[in-house]
Amino acid sequence: MFFRTYDSAGNFLRTIPKDQIITEIKPDEYLAGITCIVVRDGNMVFEVRSSSCDGAGRLDFCSGRRDNNETPHQTAIRELKEELRIPTTIAMQIISIGKYPFYIESMSLQKYWHLDVFFLEIPSTLELIPQSTEIAALRFIPLPQAFTLIRQGRELKFAYDSTMEQILAKVQDLYHQTGT
Repeated sequence: MFFRTYDSAGNFLRTIPKDQIITEIKPDEYLAGITCIVVRDGNMVFEVRSSSCDGAGRLDFCSGRRDNNETPHQTAIRELKEELRIPTTIAMQIISIGKYPFYIESMSLQKYWHLDVFFLEIPSTLELIPQSTEIAALRFIPLPQAFTLIRQGRELKFAYDSTMEQILAKVQDLYHQTGT
């Protein structure tokens, strides 16, 4: 398994073997990943990270690292299927919110990431089955309270900043556009 690194503009730089990432990655190199904000019945779906993962006990969105030559859309669909067991036909309905730089602690590594952020509203009848190795539980929080929780930065794996505020505004717009 390899990690692909990128420059600040998102251009591919090199691959690093997974077991060497902590010692080999340079401060100016970025990793690439996705995060997907899932909404069901007006509730934002948060994953409670398991005790065996970075950010144990903290809330996170469905997220993951891009593997090999995956596109961001392919990664998002794969992660939704792996982490929440969302069927491909539903996961393919993701809407891109944009690509953002984030500074995240992941894999015991503080690193810059290029994250493609997606939005997905799922049917109320869809049962979500969390991946037990990474997710201890799911929490469904009404959007207004979820926005407040994110803005306060409590219980979260990720930090709140102006980028997150832009993302929240787009989530609110998309949710209202879906007719709910």
